[in-house]
Amino acid sequence: MGTLKETHSRIKAFLIDLDDTLYSYQGPHQKGMQAVYTYLHQTFSISKEVGQTSFLKAREGVHKRLHHTAASHNRLLYFQNTLENLGLSVFPHSLAMYDAYWNTFLEAMKLENGALEFLLQLRKNGKKICLLTDLTAHIQHRKVQRLELADYLDAMVTSEEAGREKPDASMFELALSKLNVRPHEACMVGDNLEKDCWGAHRAHLCSVWLQREASGLAIPPDTLVVTNLNELLPYA
Repeated sequence: MGTLKETHSRIKAFLIDLDDTLYSYQGPHQKGMQAVYTYLHQTFSISKEVGQTSFLKAREGVHKRLHHTAASHNRLLYFQNTLENLGLSVFPHSLAMYDAYWNTFLEAMKLENGALEFLLQLRKNGKKICLLTDLTAHIQHRKVQRLELADYLDAMVTSEEAGREKPDASMFELALSKLNVRPHEACMVGDNLEKDCWGAHRAHLCSVWLQREASGLAIPPDTLVVTNLNELLPYA
């Protein structure tokens, strides 16, 4: 199959991860969670430490019940279960916590260095672009709107729409179908080696691993490794 460096002349489309690829997730997430802990303290006099313990327990429970589904990432379920763990009223507070989290998160989002330049170059060169992302559709659409990405995208596939999460092949297949390209004509770009790169490899796409940190996993033979999106401009 070959890496993008070897096959870029035949690539017609790019499937691109959103979270921790086009923007950094951790900063907005930390600010969003601080807004939640502030709400709990102001409304119920719950300390951040107690709120955090309850939240982590709630998130773990949701992940365990809903593993490999988009719903496993639903913050409304996390916050509902957080309140239930604390023996507090769910209504209307879980929704208020959900809004506090996401409104703060979205406000803090910024495109990564090189992201806009990469998208502009892809668009200039007539490449098709599909976001391929886990999580629920509604919030991913809000992220696209907040980051002003709409003009650069031809499609988006969320795990909620596909019914499976990456690295399941069905997500890649749905994206290829939307873009009307074959696997060898597309390349996946993402930060998660297993979900993005090994998932692409199993679906017969080449990939780019945007390496944020070391990984103990082997790198697929058809994966190009970069540390920032500016390195992809020659292959856009």
